[in-house]
Amino acid sequence: MKRTDIEKLAKMKGGVFVSIYLPTHRSSPENKQDRIRFKNLLTEVEDGLKQLLDINKTDKFLKEATELYQDQDFWVRTLDGLAVLIREEGTEVLELEGIVPERVVISDRFHLLPLMNYYEFLNETYILDISKDRFKLFYGDSEGIVEVETPNVIQKFDELFDDKDIQTDLHSSRAAGASFQGHQSKSEIQEKETTKYLRYVAKGLSEMLKESDVPIMIFGTIEIVSEFRDIANNSLKISRTVSKPIDSIHLNDLPNLLKDELLPLYIDKISKRIENLNTEIAQGRGSEKIEEIMKESESGRLRSLFINLDLGGMDVLDADKLVQDVMLTDGEVVLVDDKLTDFSAGVAAMYRY
Repeated sequence: MKRTDIEKLAKMKGGVFVSIYLPTHRSSPENKQDRIRFKNLLTEVEDGLKQLLDINKTDKFLKEATELYQDQDFWVRTLDGLAVLIREEGTEVLELEGIVPERVVISDRFHLLPLMNYYEFLNETYILDISKDRFKLFYGDSEGIVEVETPNVIQKFDELFDDKDIQTDLHSSRAAGASFQGHQSKSEIQEKETTKYLRYVAKGLSEMLKESDVPIMIFGTIEIVSEFRDIANNSLKISRTVSKPIDSIHLNDLPNLLKDELLPLYIDKISKRIENLNTEIAQGRGSEKIEEIMKESESGRLRSLFINLDLGGMDVLDADKLVQDVMLTDGEVVLVDDKLTDFSAGVAAMYRY
C-alpha cells in the first residue's frame, strides 16, 4: 500500500466506515492471543453497528473480517501490526511491519492517523549490501523490503572479471620478481581487483539510479563500506552506512534495524519542519488554535497540518474530520511524536496564503 492509497482512502466519505487496529506478534506464544483480541474487537464493532445497520446487513458488512478471524493459518504468520478497514464495498487487510495502537473507530470516514504515522516512519530507501566480490540491492518502504534486479550492473565479481586475470597478474609479478624489487603480492593484487570492482558498482548504480530521489543505505564490512563511499563520492545519494553485512542479519530483524538507523534522520527532519512551522505561526501564516484550524480547514486554507500522536487532545472523530478536510484539498498531514520531538502545541497548521 502506497502513500497515494492512503490519500485515496482519506477522500472516501459517505456510509459506514469501520477502522480496526491491532498490535500483533511474529512468534509463539505471544501471537496466540492476537486472534482472541481481534475477535473481541469484532464484537465491539458488532455492538457499535447495531444502531446503524440491521442484523442481516451487519453480518454481510463484517463477512470478510469474520473470515479473517476464522483463518487460523493467517494468525500464525502475522507481523507487528494489523489494520482492517471495512466499508460496504469491501474490506482491506493491511499487515504492518510496525506497531499500531489497539483501536476501533466507527464513523462516516476511515480513521487513518495510526496508519499514516506508521507509513511516515519508514520512508522509501534503497539498501545496498556490498562485499569485495558481490552486491545485492534492495528497496524498502512501509510495505516491506524487496530485492531489486540490476540487469545492467553485474552483481558478482567472477561474472564480471575473469578470475584468471588475478592469477596471471600474480604469476607474472612473481616471475618478474627475480629481476626487480617490490613486486606485488597476491593480497595487493586482490586489493586492486576489489577497488576495480567497487568502482564498477558505483558507476553502474549511479547511472541506474540517477533519476531517483530515493536515498540509499550501504551495508557491509567497515573496510568495504568506507572504500565504496569514498569511490561513490556524490554520485549516489548515500544517507547512511552500516558496518554490518545484511547476510548477518535475520530478515525479520531488518525492518526494525532500518528504523533504528533512520530514526535520527527522521527526528532531525521533523524538528526542522517544526522550527519552520513556529516561524510561520509567529509571522501570522499559521496557527496552533484548534478552533481556528478547524474553521480554516473547511475552506482549504491549510497547507500543512501537524498533529501529535495523541491527537493533541482532540476527539478522535474531530481529528479524523480535520485530516480528511486537509487531504480533500490536497494539503499535507505531518504526524509528530512528542516523545521524540518537542511539540507542545499538539496541533498546529501552516496556511497557504
